[in-house]
Amino acid sequence: MIVEVFTELEQIECCNCSMVFALSVEFANRRRRDHKRWFCPQGHGQSWSQKSDVEKEREQTRIARQQRETARRSAAAIKGHRTKILRRLTAGVCPIESCTETFGAVGQHVLAEHPSIVEKYELLDGELRA
Repeated sequence: MIVEVFTELEQIECCNCSMVFALSVEFANRRRRDHKRWFCPQGHGQSWSQKSDVEKEREQTRIARQQRETARRSAAAIKGHRTKILRRLTAGVCPIESCTETFGAVGQHVLAEHPSIVEKYELLDGELRA
């Protein structure tokens, strides 16, 4: 009985002795994924240490997820800070944390006493707007 087996091979060159040999494509792909060590015909250890395409994609997905989470937290912190300032203004308290002065014309006070705040907020018609 004659059995024919066809296997797709990938040509490899040993990084130590430069011997050219072949690995089955399936074996080569498995080693690329698991990074396990294998040997050339002369016994030199070989491995693929670089990340596979799947590993690179997972890494990019993880980084993108972290960036989205960081942006979400940053937006929440900004919203909280804005809410704190608006509550102070609603209560008639100066929005500058170190200032505890309370009065009705907060916008005019900020313009006169804290001009640097005008760079962060717009002062329109005597009212402070975020």
